[in-house]
Amino acid sequence: MSFKKHLITSTLIRVFLIYYGEVQDSLSDVQYTDVDYRVVTDGANHVLALGSPFKRHTYRYTPFLAYLVLPNLLVHPSFGKFIFSLFDILIGVLIKWILLNCYRSNKISIETKLLKLETLNNRNKYLIKRRNEILNSNNEALPPKYIRMAELSAYCWLYNPLTMIIATRGNGDCVSCSLVLLSIYFQLKNEQTNVQYFIAGLFLGLSIHFRLYPIGFCLAFYLATQNRSLEKWNDIVRSILKPNTKQISLVLGTVVALGSTTALFYWLYGYQFLYESMLYHLVRKDTRHNFSLYFYLQYLSSTFDVTILEKN
Repeated sequence: MSFKKHLITSTLIRVFLIYYGEVQDSLSDVQYTDVDYRVVTDGANHVLALGSPFKRHTYRYTPFLAYLVLPNLLVHPSFGKFIFSLFDILIGVLIKWILLNCYRSNKISIETKLLKLETLNNRNKYLIKRRNEILNSNNEALPPKYIRMAELSAYCWLYNPLTMIIATRGNGDCVSCSLVLLSIYFQLKNEQTNVQYFIAGLFLGLSIHFRLYPIGFCLAFYLATQNRSLEKWNDIVRSILKPNTKQISLVLGTVVALGSTTALFYWLYGYQFLYESMLYHLVRKDTRHNFSLYFYLQYLSSTFDVTILEKN
């Protein structure tokens, strides 16, 4: 079965899960729909009334999410789930594209180095032509096993029951994931232009705006655009202090995207936006969403005042 047919199949499975969720929500006390989906929809309701989504208690997301699910109120309550599912499918496509870019880059790197040695010693027109063909090669120039491996990696996401359920329940995490992968995709494209890295920075900045965690990828993305290998600490420090044009483009794109979206929504919604969507996540005391061995003890004691000794 072709990759396109797999995309259609995985999409149909998600559509089925969305409709199944509608049935379960109507018949069972255990709701299939994520509670955050209802919070975001309520925020969209405030936006539709020309108000702030942060008027909805516990709305602590970017206002973009509220705008994204406005069709929930205008078309159908589950419309946002279809949008999130499309982003989920996009992630699978991006996984394939990114891996193909990696395989192609490695292939070009190895073959051009070999051909460069030959063309230096032998000005053979065939070798020069072959070198140009490699530089302009497409997916079909790759061995079938590499294309197959990229597709299998994509299927691991497309048919992963966990990712399918998360998206079809109405969780918007797939939006930030797709933005991160779009940034990686543009960084790994073969053209290697400054515009390409600027676009990668734009997607990285948007992903940070959606969720704060991609900020942890910034240094890795920045160092990955270095032209030479970083084998020593001195090389890393030099790369940070003396950026090349690609790194400048990446940083500029990130700052433009993150700065403009933050400034826009601060202008629209004031400090409440800044606190609820960003600062709150730095100071929140979360006794549910964590991997601590003592999470249950923290949950039970969250309503009690404890001493510093007991906390430690």
